[in-house]
Amino acid sequence: MRFVFATVACLALISIGASPAFARYVDPGKKYLIEFPAGWSKPVPVADSVQSDAPGGSKVAFCRANSVRMPTLDAYTQQKINTSFAKPLDDATWAGVMKLEPSKLTILNRDARIVDGHVVQFVTLRLTADVLGQDLTVRYASHILVGRMVNALCFAPPKSFDSLKTTFENVITSLKPL
Repeated sequence: MRFVFATVACLALISIGASPAFARYVDPGKKYLIEFPAGWSKPVPVADSVQSDAPGGSKVAFCRANSVRMPTLDAYTQQKINTSFAKPLDDATWAGVMKLEPSKLTILNRDARIVDGHVVQFVTLRLTADVLGQDLTVRYASHILVGRMVNALCFAPPKSFDSLKTTFENVITSLKPL
């Protein structure tokens, strides 16, 4: 019996160590909440976003979140938005959302699904080095709502992106519009 208990306790400790803890951040404007990895930097404003960096800084990895006002979405109901954006966005639309020339990004995969009653667009893409000063792979979630888009993005160099996939997925799926 002691062996079984010790084995279960050991497995529990291993599983806790394998999944990083997360620290909740609530936007001061009460527009969203998100959970950044514990041990990463305290979230700080960067342009119109908030950013948390991995240990070692933004050259290693970083995640951002924001809520962007979209007056073009004011005229629609959430149901109409959900219907209109039910399919994954195309390359040109993602480039427009990110305010980039289409040649500056390469879409690796994309998905759209309903979460908490609204459509969320998910994409993994690669940015050219001239966009943010280094070659980066990005995991991105965009909640499309009446009048706004609430976004979470996590960035890493391509060589380390795969090792951060689970962490990035946890961050972007923790994003909750308020």
